[in-house]
Amino acid sequence: MEFIAYFCTLLLSFLFTMRVRVSDTVFTIFWLSWSVLLSFVIRSNNFDVDMLIYEQNLDYGNYSFYTLREPFLWLGSRLVFSVTQNSITTFVIFDTLSFILILMGLRAIKAPRYYYFLMYIMPFVFFGMQNIYRQYLAMCFIFAAYLLYSKLILKLFLSAASILSHNASIILLPLVTRRRLGLLYVITMAITLNILLAKVDVQKSGRTIGLDLTVVFVCLVAFLCLIHNYLKRSYRHTPLFVFSLVFLSLASLHFESSQIERVGYYLLFIMIPIVLTDLDSIVSNVTIFRCIVVLAVVFVMLWFPATMVFIN
Repeated sequence: MEFIAYFCTLLLSFLFTMRVRVSDTVFTIFWLSWSVLLSFVIRSNNFDVDMLIYEQNLDYGNYSFYTLREPFLWLGSRLVFSVTQNSITTFVIFDTLSFILILMGLRAIKAPRYYYFLMYIMPFVFFGMQNIYRQYLAMCFIFAAYLLYSKLILKLFLSAASILSHNASIILLPLVTRRRLGLLYVITMAITLNILLAKVDVQKSGRTIGLDLTVVFVCLVAFLCLIHNYLKRSYRHTPLFVFSLVFLSLASLHFESSQIERVGYYLLFIMIPIVLTDLDSIVSNVTIFRCIVVLAVVFVMLWFPATMVFIN
């Protein structure tokens, strides 16, 4: 059933590579409805790996420092579960919140509609919903916080929620706490954060997808930076791309592969839709370009051994 749901999501992504004439309101209602349906299908299947731990936490009464320092999911899910008394409903509610945050961010950059569905096939969302759930929620919060340019109070609230979901998102705080970002500022912050983190015993975690992709993540971020620089569009995002490249390049010298992967997910979550939206506005045959993007994402996901394990 889960495989069918993802396959249909992929078909919808292909459908919207074409210019389908649907009003924004109708599309938003349809996309949110489909997202909730996909969430329900995913949660109705057996919970895997970390999701088993989150399910066990729902009726757990103890409060450790580990849960108190990231209370949004650990304690928030217990509160919701106390009302719903159903683990599936509880996680669908949190998933729906993540969809609303994603919608806010994608609408802010006027992302093409096919990406709304393709996003669920992207590693940072696919593995996020299936396994690294606290980070997934944190990424959604920080994604919306970064892209809501002028609403400082809302940005700070979303940033705080992100940090309380997954403390590692504090790395991106320099990008959302200032309305105007200078290149010198983001470079200085990227170097400073690396110096501080190099002296901290960062909690170790296993490889999320079972592969050492340190070089891949650094090269991908560098590639996105080159495209952004070549397109010379969305100048307000240039500090983000510079920060991402400097920070991840330096972090690769002292972070483990699993930590690079998780930081990389934060960065790619924001960078990829910006680049794809910019490319979408300049290519001559937009439908062919979008189809190539969809096929490339599918190829990458099939390359990961964990993909079919989670779906099955």
